[in-house]
Amino acid sequence: MNRRKFNVGRMPKNSIGEVQEVQESQNTEEYWIFGGVKRRKEGKDTDQPLKGFYVMVKKRNRKTLEAEILKHILPKSTIYSDKWSAYNHIIAMKNHQGIWCRYNHFTVNHSKNFLNPVLKSIHTQNIERRWGDLKQNCKRRGYRTGGYNSSIKQRVAEYEFKCNNGVLKVCDLIKKIVK
Repeated sequence: MNRRKFNVGRMPKNSIGEVQEVQESQNTEEYWIFGGVKRRKEGKDTDQPLKGFYVMVKKRNRKTLEAEILKHILPKSTIYSDKWSAYNHIIAMKNHQGIWCRYNHFTVNHSKNFLNPVLKSIHTQNIERRWGDLKQNCKRRGYRTGGYNSSIKQRVAEYEFKCNNGVLKVCDLIKKIVK
């Protein structure tokens, strides 16, 4: 939540406009948030929110990410990702029952661009937008960076619920519950 990819993007500024360095605590463990967003079919406009998932993982290695992909993404789905090396083998993976699960997998090289230069429909803009919104939501409401604490875990779960249910305000949530 507090690092930039490839040293590009905006740097956080303090109250007087100076770029501030993000201080990392020595005694906190680092966790990653892995997630995905289900895309709408081409030409299908709807008011329904894009469904997504977010999970906190301690490692972002191949084994961990494959387990989360198998848990959250249906076989035969199309996956768009960056070229992180842990994603190299997600075309076919064995699930915990030993059954092969196959996926369509397309990548974008984020060190060069954020859209595939040949096929513009291959991009990671949906999830990148969600990451930006999630970070802003957590920063606006306050959180501790670093370790796996209940505050950040609750913020992520709350954001996931709001995005998946189209609830942006408390009054909208109450109306949904009352229906």
